Amino acid sequence: MAIDVLSVEIAQSFLSKLGEHIDQNINIMNQDGIIIGSRDTSRIGTYHETAHRLILSQSPIETIEDNTEMAPGVKPGVNLPIQQKGHTIGVVGVTGKPIEVRSLAYAIKISLETFMELEDLRDQMLRQQAGMNRFITRLLSPQSNENIGLNDLARRLGYDPALPRTPILITLPPNIDPESGIRILKEQRLRNKQDISATTNQGDMLLFRFTDEIQSFNLKNWEAAIQNYIGSIQKHLRGSRAFIGMMQGDLSRFHLAYKELLWLRRYCEPINASMCMIHNHVMAMLTDPAFHPELVSLFEYTLESMKRSAGGNLPSWVPETLIALVKNDFYVQETAINLGLHRNSLTNRLKKIEDIVGLDIVKELKWKDYFRVFAYYINQTVHNAQYLPPSVGRKAL
Repeated sequence: MAIDVLSVEIAQSFLSKLGEHIDQNINIMNQDGIIIGSRDTSRIGTYHETAHRLILSQSPIETIEDNTEMAPGVKPGVNLPIQQKGHTIGVVGVTGKPIEVRSLAYAIKISLETFMELEDLRDQMLRQQAGMNRFITRLLSPQSNENIGLNDLARRLGYDPALPRTPILITLPPNIDPESGIRILKEQRLRNKQDISATTNQGDMLLFRFTDEIQSFNLKNWEAAIQNYIGSIQKHLRGSRAFIGMMQGDLSRFHLAYKELLWLRRYCEPINASMCMIHNHVMAMLTDPAFHPELVSLFEYTLESMKRSAGGNLPSWVPETLIALVKNDFYVQETAINLGLHRNSLTNRLKKIEDIVGLDIVKELKWKDYFRVFAYYINQTVHNAQYLPPSVGRKAL
């Protein structure tokens, strides 16, 4: 929204930036015809009848000739309306013979209107940045477990709070600061309008990345898409490292995901890999005595997406099958015997689970630990199971 009130600060700031390179006096009047800015400071605060008349009549120009009967203090010159969004919000006047100063008056009018537009844009950007700072602070705060306020803040900033996003922490080489890193992502079109980005106190970049692969919920496709995305980033940010968390669909869980990314960065530091994904290190996280994760941030989106993929309700055989697989270390024959099923019947179940999650949980070795713990999470969440995997304490669940 453009500036709709011509303030004293705007008028005086403009005149000070105009400098001393113009010989003629310049007056700037508000909507009431009061001079609020002038190179002749003695006139500030006085009433300019001609300017007020121009505003009331909505005239495009008002000239005062030498032979015109003038009110006290009024001098020959040209007065032009100052407009924003089609509305007259003041008048700029240039003293001198109208025929000589007309062009100058129009140049000053256009300059002042442009100056106001730029000031308004700057104020909008400052307000946007202040709003973004509040949003990021709330998003990463441990007290952000109530998502209504977060959702409202997100909408005001143009983010759709319903879209799922992937949390990514990127550490940068010493020659690239995080603001420059984010700017490079924008320039290379590696950041879309629904990506939430921030810089951390440690000088890292934090992204909550939206991609189409998340919405379709195919874990294999999502993993490949994120890896390709990080590869593209690292082509432009050479020497950077990326730490990737699990998908999140609830803004109130983002602070938990950020905490897990910090753990992942610390854990993967000795590995010195350029990319580290949290689903590959779930068991290490859960058995770390110095870290207490909340499984909801690791598994909630996966569970809800599985329910949607299954038509809204997860069949009872899914947690039963997952639990049996884990107890038999993902051996199909032993799992079939444990469930009292023919091997072909179990194979059909596993194919249906593959269709739901988008990968073969028996063959995808990097996902085994994730599903090893997820089996008990889903069983407890859906059926309130009483047994837990031996390597995971009840407190973690």
